[in-house]
Amino acid sequence: MPDSWDTIADWYAELLRAGSAMHDFNRDVLLHHLPEELGGNRALDLGCGEGIIARAVAARGASG
Repeated sequence: MPDSWDTIADWYAELLRAGSAMHDFNRDVLLHHLPEELGGNRALDLGCGEGIIARAVAARGASG
């Protein structure tokens, strides 16, 4: 499995950096269910990949 991931890891990271409609949609659906203000809360994003969820909740004030 690691060999398989290594062959696409750079492509996947670039896809997310450039914007991925599927990932943006999934992030937005999750964020819809969370409060707008997360200050004072801690968040753990397991299996975060490139961290799009972690960055989104941090922007709302959560810490890790």
